[in-house]
Amino acid sequence: MFPNPFKSELQVLTSFTDAYKIDIYDVLGKKVFSIQNENSIQLGYLKAGIYYLNISLENGELIRRKKLIKSD
Repeated sequence: MFPNPFKSELQVLTSFTDAYKIDIYDVLGKKVFSIQNENSIQLGYLKAGIYYLNISLENGELIRRKKLIKSD
């Protein structure tokens, strides 16, 4: 995932051949974004702060969790 910190766009590089889902949560655990099978994510509307990105497979298995920093 790059860049991190990010301003508006985040690139997620995966090698998954199965369907996957990306969910982004704020520090309070509220889901603020969700998308499936995409590598380029537009997040410019989010406020500056810390977020957590989860990548999971279609069956719900969590593959990766990453801390993100949104800058102004």
